[in-house]
Order: sequence, then structure tokens, then C-alpha cells
Amino acid sequence: MIQREENGSQEKEKTRREIVLDKDGNQLGEVVYDLGNGEIIEIQTRPYENKSAEAEHYNEIVCATDDNGEITPERLTRKEVREQGKRYLIVTSIILHDGELAFFQHRSEQKEIDPGGLSASAHGVAKEIYQAGQRMQKTKDVVAINMALEINEELRHGAGAKQFCVKFWRGSKRELSEFARKESIDDPDTIYLLPTVFLKSDGYPLGDKNNKRTRALFTGYIFSKKPPMVVFDCGESSKVELLDSAEVIKDPKVIDDLKSIMINYY
Repeated sequence: MIQREENGSQEKEKTRREIVLDKDGNQLGEVVYDLGNGEIIEIQTRPYENKSAEAEHYNEIVCATDDNGEITPERLTRKEVREQGKRYLIVTSIILHDGELAFFQHRSEQKEIDPGGLSASAHGVAKEIYQAGQRMQKTKDVVAINMALEINEELRHGAGAKQFCVKFWRGSKRELSEFARKESIDDPDTIYLLPTVFLKSDGYPLGDKNNKRTRALFTGYIFSKKPPMVVFDCGESSKVELLDSAEVIKDPKVIDDLKSIMINYY
């Protein structure tokens, strides 16, 4: 717990910080929790580099879920969970700069699903996370951590890349906009992330019931005068652009999943 001195009196800032690890004990980042309600309020990830330049990480241990969206104890690779037709967890975000243009990525031609398509800002299969020597099973927290990891892996990729600080906003979009205006926020390195929807029993693309998925969708906001720096993973994407969402949906390369997300939630 952090102590701070304010106006001559001692006040306890009710947060705790925890390190999160991968299955091999490598640090993935630091998570800040609100001690009052147990919610994650901020995540700072460690830089990641796709050294093998793989488009698909078939041997990653991912998070299988039941039909209620709860993570099961099963330890299956991405390849195994697909071959066995198990439901598994994926995270997706649309990141906007100053509420106008959004980031969209052109998927690698080597991708198994939707090769070469125009896709969301950040999207990925949720990987298992460890904390204090235990595999995390709380779906809500695993989702949040994986979303922060995917954002930085895909938009601030590489060993030397400055990572986005991901802050979770629990209020409305309107309240966030008012807060940003009042505080005159000009920070290209911070993303304010809002949960959009959690779909316990869905599929890929959105609405498809054959390719079973548990899906978490987020919207992120960056408030800065200049567009933020993006360093994308050349193994997974060929390009990342800031584009008008209304125009993107008309693009023939837009994947069915993104089109459905934009129609239903944006």
C-alpha cells in the first residue's frame, strides 16, 4: 500500500501493485488494483518482441472457457484448443485518437484467419497469466491484462519501444471526455480503456456460433495534440493506420468481424 503526505495529514492511497508473469516466469508487466473494490485501474506492460516474426503462435498456452465465459483449468495450446473445438477467450479493442480517427491494422498475409484483411486496433487470443506463483483464473482480470498486452504488442512492438500506459475508465464515454477536457490532457502515451461488451458465448466473426469464442470488446481513447507513435509487429501486420471509422466500414478489405463490431457497437 502506498502512503502519501497531503495538506499536513497522512492519507493512504488505497491501491496495490502486483507483478504479472508468463508461464516461464518472465515479467509481463505491473498491475495496479483498487483495494476498495478489487478492480484493475492501471496496467504498465513490459516491451515485447516477436523475435521469430511468426504470424501465428500455435504453441502458446491460451485460456479455454466454458459457456458462461469462465476460464477453465485446462492448459491447451492455441493449436490444440482449435483442433478440439473448445471455446476460448479473445480480446479486441478499437483505439481512437481524440475521439475522431481510430487505429486499424492490416493483417499479415500469413495469418490463418482473415489474412490480409483490415482489422481492429488490437486483437488477440488471451494467454495464461501468473501472479504470485498461481495461474490467474478470474476472467475479468485476465481479460484486462491480455488487452493491455495485445495493445502494446501490436501498436508499441519491440524491445526498445515505449509502452502505452493503459488506464481503465469505469465511467461513461461522456464523463471521460469531460475529464480529459477539464484536465487538459495531452498525453500520446496513455490509453484510457473502457469495457464495451463481454460476450460469454459467441464466435468469430462476431455473431458466428460455429467458431466458438468468449469475447471481450473494449474502446480506448488517447488524448493528445499530435497522433501517438505506433510501432507495429511486422510478423502480424503489414501496416497500421489512423482512419475514419465511417469510411473504413466501406473498405472491401475490412474483415467480417470488424464490420460486425462497428455496426453493433460503434
